[in-house]
Amino acid sequence: AAAAAAAAAAAAGSASSAAQDLSSGLEIRVSFNGVWKESLTELSGGQRSLLALSLILAMLLFKPAPVYILDEVDAALDLSHTQNIGRMLRTHFRGSQFLVVSLKQGMFSNANVIFRTKFVDGVSTVTRTIGRKEAAPAADASGPRGAKAAAAAAAAAAAEEDED
Repeated sequence: AAAAAAAAAAAAGSASSAAQDLSSGLEIRVSFNGVWKESLTELSGGQRSLLALSLILAMLLFKPAPVYILDEVDAALDLSHTQNIGRMLRTHFRGSQFLVVSLKQGMFSNANVIFRTKFVDGVSTVTRTIGRKEAAPAADASGPRGAKAAAAAAAAAAAEEDED
């Protein structure tokens, strides 16, 4: 038992040192509007979102993937930043497909295809919009399973649209 406790303590110590080694030598310097921040804790929620998204998108330019899923990455951003992020996704990542969950018009205005979902009286409805024109409802379904099926149909239709 003593040997097992010693092994567990050694493993915990090596995990802790591995975490320290990962961040050692790493320095992040951030400036917004010409003001350098002393620490990342000084950043607002929107600034943190922009910083994280910038880092992710820089890595994506380095090693692109065919599909990305972003869930409300613009939640803490104002309209102008949301529009800029949407525009950047549309122009710099033409070879990739983005499935973006957003509640903001700035992101919608940069989308090739939009799937809007509604849940009314126990029925989920997914409506597909191409550009500014609204297409017929993509799927109607009752309950949570139907909503998942509708979302899967929407994703498949988006992939099909991207191939065209």
